[in-house]
Amino acid sequence: MAVENNLKKIRKSHKDTQKDLAIAVGVDTKTIKNIENNGGGCSLEVAIRLSEHYNIYVNNIFSVAKS
Repeated sequence: MAVENNLKKIRKSHKDTQKDLAIAVGVDTKTIKNIENNGGGCSLEVAIRLSEHYNIYVNNIFSVAKS
């Protein structure tokens, strides 16, 4: 089961840099880069922090890929 995400699109629509977002949610810039490039998942805690930062539901950022 693959997970897709819209983080890069959402981040850019808010005019945040990866560094800005990383600082805001308390993670390393590499973590944001990896999530955006689907190079790795993220913890539930980070997913919740991202959704709270943008004031959106987690499933607006992450979704299960349709096969």
